[in-house]
Amino acid sequence: MCLCVRQIGTNAEALGWNPESVYNWWAETLLRSKRMIIAKSSNEYRCITQHEHGKIAGLCAMYWGSGDFESPSPEGSLVTAAFMHDTGWQEFDHQPRINADEKADTPTPINFHELPPQTWVDMYEQGIDTVSSVDPYAGLVVSLHGVGLQNRRYGLTPEWSRPGTTFTEFIHREQRRQRRLIEQIGEQDGTSITAEDKVMLRRLQDDDYEPERYNGQLWCNYKLLQTWDTLSHILCATADQTVETTIEHTPVSVHTDASIEVCSEGVSAYQVDPYPFSIDPLVISAIGRTVSEQTVNSGDESAIAREYFSNTEEIEFRIHS
Repeated sequence: MCLCVRQIGTNAEALGWNPESVYNWWAETLLRSKRMIIAKSSNEYRCITQHEHGKIAGLCAMYWGSGDFESPSPEGSLVTAAFMHDTGWQEFDHQPRINADEKADTPTPINFHELPPQTWVDMYEQGIDTVSSVDPYAGLVVSLHGVGLQNRRYGLTPEWSRPGTTFTEFIHREQRRQRRLIEQIGEQDGTSITAEDKVMLRRLQDDDYEPERYNGQLWCNYKLLQTWDTLSHILCATADQTVETTIEHTPVSVHTDASIEVCSEGVSAYQVDPYPFSIDPLVISAIGRTVSEQTVNSGDESAIAREYFSNTEEIEFRIHS
């Protein structure tokens, strides 16, 4: 979150708004929106932005590969995909949407979980545009990730609900993009799309099914991004409680999956079994911001905003076997 309180107040005054009111809605947006990954401890809330979440996922990708776990391939493209898979939310981080009602004295925030489906789609498509322009293969994997969020991850999470009309249209547009990217990737150095990849993609688009007996790399790489994304969310959303989580469908190789167990050990230490990283322990730093439970319970949203912007901390996550 790069927009500081002073900038918010300056921008508000330029638009004729009361800066104190803008601080209020900004604080509410920070603490209630799901774009901030929030961990609740005994007496405070810790907030981590999507940018930091992507950095954690990217570092997991960089150091993936140990023992039976094969290194990612193509490595550069998958690391790019992991770092940038949520890059579409940066604009929302910097420029929160407001519901400006002319009858109201002050603007009100639109929280992430209140976003209309079309707004979600616009932001996600913008992010995929950005990744695809940097690396077509990374863009293809992130596009599959975005579609998977709306179609039950191609059968990996069948308990999720089916998409509504807006998301169905998004899926169809992304499927057309994926077919275009497949052709571009053939011209990208260090990457390749096999005949099996093309068949798999066509079947995914036709049936939304989980491929079985598939020998290509693309489905494996999609599942790798799901694993890194999930592991990063676990780290970001855990504070001082002990949590045991299983990440299923984790690729060991193109042909083999495993379930890995993640057990938190206090504030920022995690045991992972089986261990998939090339260094042990893997230590990852991220920026978090904290707001005390007392301040949140006070209902003073200006105080919440001031505390959020002043209480920045570097968190050191330690992952070990």
